[in-house]
Amino acid sequence: MRGGLLVASIAVALVGSPRTATWVAQAILGALVVASFTWVGHGIYDSCLSGILHTGADVPHLLAAGVWIGAFVPLRVLIMRSLKTRSEGDAYAALEGLERFSGIGPAAVSILFATGLINSWFLVAIGNGECCSQRITA
Repeated sequence: MRGGLLVASIAVALVGSPRTATWVAQAILGALVVASFTWVGHGIYDSCLSGILHTGADVPHLLAAGVWIGAFVPLRVLIMRSLKTRSEGDAYAALEGLERFSGIGPAAVSILFATGLINSWFLVAIGNGECCSQRITA
């Protein structure tokens, strides 16, 4: 699945022009790739309702991590470039990046914290052998 999403992402990058629709398509494809890592995590080990809830908490956790890293890396590049060049244009770009990150960063970290608490609860409380009584049947 991830391979197919990668091929789709490359196709969008090669065919699409730098417009909002292209960026939105790339963001959606990237979010799908990041969310797909949920099914190789802890939540899949439970075959009961707690497994569904745990996996459900993993999806926003991974997406928030992807958003935070996806926003932090370019911000760091902007700041390092402004420190290296000491130019007014690069300093302004870093300032604008900081202002934009100040809206994204705290929201992503809040989601990471909340979903991390949920994941911790499942790993500590339920992960010690206790499982809910409602089994999922196919």
